[in-house]
Amino acid sequence: MIVRHLTADAIGKTVTLPTLAALGRCSRGILHTITLNAANDTSTLTIGEHQHSVPNGATIYVTTEVAGL
Repeated sequence: MIVRHLTADAIGKTVTLPTLAALGRCSRGILHTITLNAANDTSTLTIGEHQHSVPNGATIYVTTEVAGL
């Protein structure tokens, strides 16, 4: 998924930002907030206890938990 396509449905789910992992930064955790910054085509994501400003075109993986398997 691309960051600009995130919706409120992703809040509370585990997300992974492979771009940040390559930089050695926190890249996986529970998504708490999404703030679109249209002026500079980025979004501020609160993942766990950290805020990350990422380009809206960046790849993000949203993990959907499946119960009962």
